[in-house]
Amino acid sequence: MPIYRHVALPMVFSAIWAGEMTDQTNTQLLFRQARAAYKMGHLKRARQLLLEAARQNPQDHRVWLWLATVAPTPEKSLQMVQRAEMLQPDDPMVQKARAWAERRLRQQTAVSPPRSSNSHTHSWQTAVMYGTLSLLLII
Repeated sequence: MPIYRHVALPMVFSAIWAGEMTDQTNTQLLFRQARAAYKMGHLKRARQLLLEAARQNPQDHRVWLWLATVAPTPEKSLQMVQRAEMLQPDDPMVQKARAWAERRLRQQTAVSPPRSSNSHTHSWQTAVMYGTLSLLLII
C-alpha cells in the first residue's frame, strides 16, 4: 500500500473518535494525501485526490492551485489557476501561479516540437515546470 494513504491517518482517527469528521476535515486529508503523492511522483493519483478535494470543497483556492500543478496540459493549468483567481484574486500566490501558467502556455504554443523526437526533453521540461509551481506553492 502506498505511503501517502497513511500520511494523515492520526488526524482522521482523532476526528472520527471525536465525532468531527466533516467535509473540511476530509478535504484536508485528501489535500495532504495528494501532496504526498505528488512528492513521490504519482501525479495521476495526486490529481485524482485533488479532484475529489475540489468536489468536496470547491471554495478552497489552494486545491485549485495544486490542480494547476498536476494538470495534464498548459490549458488545463491555466483554467485551474483562473478558478483559484475567482476565489482569491488578491492572493500573491494566485498571481504567481497565473504568471507561471501563462508562461507555460506561451512556451507550448511558441515551440511545439514533435513528441516522438523530443519525448525525453519534453518530460524533463514538464517536470521542471511542475517543480517550479510546487516550490511556489510550498513557500
